[in-house]
Amino acid sequence: MKRQNLYFLIMVFLFAACNKKEYPKDVIENNDATFFSKLLVNGSPINIEAGKNGYYMYSLYNQDSSGIYTFSGELKPAGVIGNSESIKIEFKDSKKSAINGSSNINNSFVPGNYSFYDASYTSSFGVEFESNYNKNPKNYQWDFGDGSTSLEPNPIHYYTNTKTLTTCLSIEGTTSCKSSICVPISNDGNGFNGYVNSQNLSDSSFLFSAVNMGGKAPFTYYWTFGDGGSSQVANPKHAYKISGSYPVNLQLTDANLKTIYLSYNAVTLSDKSSCAANIKIKSILPTTANLGLSQVVITYTDTNGQVYSSSVKAQSIASAFNVLSVEDYENNEKGEKTKKIKLNFKCELVSGNKSIQFESQECVLCFSFK
Repeated sequence: MKRQNLYFLIMVFLFAACNKKEYPKDVIENNDATFFSKLLVNGSPINIEAGKNGYYMYSLYNQDSSGIYTFSGELKPAGVIGNSESIKIEFKDSKKSAINGSSNINNSFVPGNYSFYDASYTSSFGVEFESNYNKNPKNYQWDFGDGSTSLEPNPIHYYTNTKTLTTCLSIEGTTSCKSSICVPISNDGNGFNGYVNSQNLSDSSFLFSAVNMGGKAPFTYYWTFGDGGSSQVANPKHAYKISGSYPVNLQLTDANLKTIYLSYNAVTLSDKSSCAANIKIKSILPTTANLGLSQVVITYTDTNGQVYSSSVKAQSIASAFNVLSVEDYENNEKGEKTKKIKLNFKCELVSGNKSIQFESQECVLCFSFK
């Protein structure tokens, strides 16, 4: 009887060994997870590792009707497992491809910083700015009125809000003299924008003009020159009796009765101490669709099944997404080529009226591609 029981146990062991489920090669190496994400969710640590606790690394890609590929890497349980988190990261390709053609992944996946896709708008309105300063500039600070900033002297900025926003520039010179100026930027369909220009006719005499961009003619003008003088002509000449710096303001109204308020810092040539920053709008760029090229979306599902996304609204300037390394990896279970990507990120994820701070100092995922 004992020999029969022993024979039965040996057969059971052999049967179980022959039918043991093996993890895919691209999931575990030397008992350490190849693909994982070490997360902080509102400061609390959570580790998700492929090949452990029922988790797998899923990689896929798809192409939309406009020819743009999206590459996805997701760590989630195989099947439905209660109280289990998951994380998915999606990259948009860097440009369109022929339908069913090869992607541009070698140009899309390179080490560097990437921005988050903002699904709250469908198109953006670009403005090319040019700064002007009458002294030697040391640094520039732009505030575009939508939460975005720049330190460039002549930035290009894309606005996604349809209301009028105020863009301001502050310049500090090498002598620590600071000057600021603001202009309204409209992206409401009418597209009425402009700025003030000037020409020195003499030491204290100026020819002012308004550069209109959009709006419907005819225009009406009301100028104030900062010394009590005013004018209602399009291109007024004005002479200052005292050397110095003066704030020039223009109330500009188009035929649709839309009014914009423009400013200019004027300094007489004999005033050697005052500094003046001014803004020119070099060009209005065509409105572009929000295709999300080379941008990323992070999706997290918590233990209650609530789904949070980075794409619900624009991320703050504190958010970041960094690709640290990219290497070719083994084909996935569908025979598709893959990339192994090491990255880290910090962002805000939103679900309805709830939000979480989401961060990973160390994350390695797999992305398939065509």
